[in-house]
Amino acid sequence: MKFSRKLDFSVKQVKMKFFRACNALLSNCSHAAELFNCHLVWSYCLPIVMYACDVIELMTAKSKMLNAAWNKVYTKIFSLDFTSVTVIMVFAGTLAFD
Repeated sequence: MKFSRKLDFSVKQVKMKFFRACNALLSNCSHAAELFNCHLVWSYCLPIVMYACDVIELMTAKSKMLNAAWNKVYTKIFSLDFTSVTVIMVFAGTLAFD
């Protein structure tokens, strides 16, 4: 937390916790189907990122940082480049952190 007139927080700790949870899940389920891994990430890791995002309005830079973290997990699950993963995210119905 920083001292200012507006409430501000760092997303660094949130990203670290999110990646830690994702890496723990995906390392234990490395031979599972991609959709199963997506379901696990949605169920157990996404709430770490979304906690308090409804209460606090994210700045665009912080929102982009969380989007990048979410995209990296998809690239890790599907072992594809970013442009291919974007198509999968659209069909899966996952939303960006805007």
